[in-house]
Amino acid sequence: MSNSTAPRCGILKKLLVIALLMTCLPSFARGEDSASLAKLDPIVLSKDQQSQAARMIEAEIQRRTAEVNLESRKQWSEISTR
Repeated sequence: MSNSTAPRCGILKKLLVIALLMTCLPSFARGEDSASLAKLDPIVLSKDQQSQAARMIEAEIQRRTAEVNLESRKQWSEISTR
């Protein structure tokens, strides 16, 4: 993920959360039961968006793993005694 897409992804995540809250909270406020939640479509991303999100998540996992491994190797290399 490039630096130019990182801020946009953060904004999209926040907008998604806001949209979900705006959809769900009014029904809870009116006291509707969970049956109304069953009517909600759980698919919030198109197939293309799902593929893109999966690639973004995988890239982020790889980036974080590499970052943690680098730090771990650095710490192990600093150990000089048993």
